[in-house]
Amino acid sequence: MFTKGQSDFYINYIDPISGSVRSYFPDFVTMDANGNYCIIEVKGDNMMEDPIVQAQRQFAEQMAKASNMKYVIISGTDAMKGCNVG
Repeated sequence: MFTKGQSDFYINYIDPISGSVRSYFPDFVTMDANGNYCIIEVKGDNMMEDPIVQAQRQFAEQMAKASNMKYVIISGTDAMKGCNVG
């Protein structure tokens, strides 16, 4: 799990409220058996439609696509159910 200051892996995004460039640290980066990377973010159900979360998602999806990676955002409820991200 990535946390600010514990990793150099982050995604810059534009905060839709302040217009400032900010850094987003996704929860996990995994690699499957074929060497494909996936960025995974888990958010509380109440945060899924938050404007900042959506801005992070937009920039993460763009970065992932440009880097031949996959980006997945999972609600807390789905994560607790053992959601299959593949």
